[in-house]
Amino acid sequence: MIKSLRIGYRQYQVKAWSDAELLTTESYGQCDKQRAIIYVCTHLDDDLVADTLLHEILHAIWHEYGLQDDDREERIVHTLASGFIQVMKDNPNAIRYLAKMSKPEA
Repeated sequence: MIKSLRIGYRQYQVKAWSDAELLTTESYGQCDKQRAIIYVCTHLDDDLVADTLLHEILHAIWHEYGLQDDDREERIVHTLASGFIQVMKDNPNAIRYLAKMSKPEA
C-alpha cells in the first residue's frame, strides 16, 4: 500500500483501517479532508482495496478542486471509481500508455 499521495497542493497520508473501524463505520474507507488522511481497509481482496482507494482519492479531488459538495458526490465518486478500476483491469495496455504519457519530465 502506498504511504502518501499528492492531491492538488496537499499531501495526503494513506493509512490502513483495522477491523474495528470497518465495523463501526460500515464502510471500506474514508477520506478525512480536513486532516488530509485517506483510510482504507487493506485486508480485503485486491480489487476491493483498489476500488476503495480510488474512491477515496476521488473524494479528495472533489474537495481539493472545489467541486460543490452535494448529495450527488457519493454516487458520482462511487460510479467513477468502480468504472475506472474495471477499465484498468480490462485495458492494461491503455493504462500503461497513459502512465507513460503522463510521466513527469526529468
